[in-house]
Amino acid sequence: MAGPAEVLTPAESDRLFATCPSAARAAPAVSAQPRSLADEPALRERARALLAGTEPILAATAAVPNPVAGR
Repeated sequence: MAGPAEVLTPAESDRLFATCPSAARAAPAVSAQPRSLADEPALRERARALLAGTEPILAATAAVPNPVAGR
């Protein structure tokens, strides 16, 4: 990925995220951002499960370590 980037306020980020289709929101919800992607097929499968309703969003995101937690 290349190109310019800018820091958004949390409100701006939330507004932008809300405009994305649900499929585009599922992958970040189950990913361990900002870590490198170790297993793309597993990430895609978790996102599909989230979209299919077979994995609740709280369960999907609870399994993802939060690198910002505890700051």
